[in-house]
Amino acid sequence: MTEGTELTRQLVPVSQTLPTISEIRVMAQLANNFKGLAGVLFPRELDTPAKALAVMEAGRELGAPPMVSFQHMFLVNGKVQPDGQLMEAVVRARDPSADFEIERSAERCKITLKRGTKHPVTLECTIADVPSQIKGKGPWATYTADMLFWFTMKRVCRMGAADLINAVSGIAVEEAGELLEDVNVVEGEARLVDEPDTPPPPKQAAIEQSPGKARSELKKALTKRFGDDEQSTFEFVQATCPDACEGTTVDYSKVSADACERMIAGLETPAKQGELV
Repeated sequence: MTEGTELTRQLVPVSQTLPTISEIRVMAQLANNFKGLAGVLFPRELDTPAKALAVMEAGRELGAPPMVSFQHMFLVNGKVQPDGQLMEAVVRARDPSADFEIERSAERCKITLKRGTKHPVTLECTIADVPSQIKGKGPWATYTADMLFWFTMKRVCRMGAADLINAVSGIAVEEAGELLEDVNVVEGEARLVDEPDTPPPPKQAAIEQSPGKARSELKKALTKRFGDDEQSTFEFVQATCPDACEGTTVDYSKVSADACERMIAGLETPAKQGELV
């Protein structure tokens, strides 16, 4: 089992949609909180909130949570790119038939990627294939075999699973900066928007379930607002449910639960001075 196999378990379903207002707010807050940790807990390149937000959003689209994204995604020429471990995890997560055959040593690494009925893809890399600007430096000097393995893994995933790796495009740092500039506006709007799955208040839920109880609640609300003033009561109900009004009386059996709910909501709103209720 490779580290990429273990990482696969941490991935969530791949996002096919734009981030919600709530997600943008959370990512923006994290980006601002993490800006002082570049080079300490995260790669030194993530030295601005815009870069941190770019990494989180690109990771979200691939199914990686923020902390995984910070550890396994990097900025390359202004674009966010996953490393070899995350690429392997994405391939395994999106294609359960994917299998890697590996032969490796300190000097060479050969990986064959097999995916169902697709033609296998094999790639072999040696130390000579590693660019001179990174070879023998940093972790390449200490963990040569491991670095060569992930160097090869990244390339074989691009060759044999381009449809999976490129299913979600990277997000430019400039685009992340524009998102951050709009966060305050979005945050202000978010306070005015109810979550679509917010359950109704207990009273409303009870009204929807029992028309009889709804009519009883309506009568109580009418009495509380108008007392014994039958004319005002009649006019109020007639404005919402004219079919239930005959002559000068109200036939409450003809008032639907939905109409009861609307009228109760109107009755609970204090009338403005001079307003006819």
